[in-house]
Amino acid sequence: MVAQETWTFQPQFNVAGGGGRIVGTGGLQENDFLGLGKQMRAFYTHDVERDQIQLQYIDPRILRSRYKTALEFDQLTDGRFRYASFERPFFSYDTRIAYGASGFDNSSTDHLYDQGDTVREWRHAERAVAATFGWRANTAASVAHRLIGSYNFHEDEFAELEVDPSEPLPEDRRRSGVGLTWQWVEDDFVMRRNIRSFGVQEDYALGWNSSVGFGVQPEALGSAFDTQSFAATWHHGLATEHLIVLVDLGLSSRIHDARTENLVGSWWTEAYLTGLPRQTIAFEWRGEVTHDRDAEDRFVLGGLNGLRGYPDRFVNGDGGTLVHLEDRIFIWDRILGLASLGTVAFYDAALPIDEDRPVQIAAIKQSVGVGLRVGLPASAIGKVLRLDVGFALNSTGDEPRLNVSFGTGQVFDLPTRLR
Repeated sequence: MVAQETWTFQPQFNVAGGGGRIVGTGGLQENDFLGLGKQMRAFYTHDVERDQIQLQYIDPRILRSRYKTALEFDQLTDGRFRYASFERPFFSYDTRIAYGASGFDNSSTDHLYDQGDTVREWRHAERAVAATFGWRANTAASVAHRLIGSYNFHEDEFAELEVDPSEPLPEDRRRSGVGLTWQWVEDDFVMRRNIRSFGVQEDYALGWNSSVGFGVQPEALGSAFDTQSFAATWHHGLATEHLIVLVDLGLSSRIHDARTENLVGSWWTEAYLTGLPRQTIAFEWRGEVTHDRDAEDRFVLGGLNGLRGYPDRFVNGDGGTLVHLEDRIFIWDRILGLASLGTVAFYDAALPIDEDRPVQIAAIKQSVGVGLRVGLPASAIGKVLRLDVGFALNSTGDEPRLNVSFGTGQVFDLPTRLR
């Protein structure tokens, strides 16, 4: 047996800049506050939309029980966000029941972009409450079948900021209803090194993890109008000695007056080839296609969240697709037992997909670049420090083509929605 100290105090940041403009997030996370197993986070964000202070507290085992709570308090220059949850989760495959409740209140200004510039904005107030109860329906050791019932309330209200806007304001929505979800979870994992971290063994889920859910939101329960909802997810993976592939698919929609609204199909594929000497070839392809998507919910990409070499929020659409290809080279392992050093060469490409416009190959935005990686094997969550210099292969107008980004964690983990 080998014992090793790990750091539970985690500085985290994600910054991108070019042309004299810098945007990003930075803060601190403690995963074992005072040795009590509590998690605390404090973050500051500065971007093209707002400044934001985020405070978060998570207790994964209240009084050493199986109950979990989370609290979040965010103050924005254009609003605020509050969140609270209390739950007894499915903490293992053998867990028979799970239940919980959560809610949030959010107010801010939504923006629509054209190559990083705001072309439309409005005020958005959003409130939601949810309660769930889940039951494991079988007793097999390697596969869990779960039924999860839920109640959900979700309200969106919009208000104009402009006197004579060029685009219509989204309609207010209020949905209150119940749902039922079936979930299939298979216990099948593989352990690998040098995939998302340096010199750290990590678990990757290969087993089937699927869910299908239906809901009804009738006026009788407080909805503005009768609607139905549907959501499905699917995950699977495969692994050989030198290859691991992970695939996630999703589909969700609402139905109102026999008309489909906010239909979103998504995919996320990752592949890692480790057979080359001291290298990992990493590939990611993800995206979304939509129909009648809610106007405030967009596919957004830029230098801050994965399209290196471009300004923040440069690419946006109803949906879109993103490709990453990286050659991660490991140079030096465990310098003084504290850090590992590596480099990366990368290619990024993104394509916005709008429902009312034909897909144009000329709209693909591509970049290439190189970066430096510092692995922290003593970190409790195996974080990687990254510094990337990206060059945009397509015109960015008056913006510079060379942009620098740095942060903690891999680029593959950054979101494509920034709301």
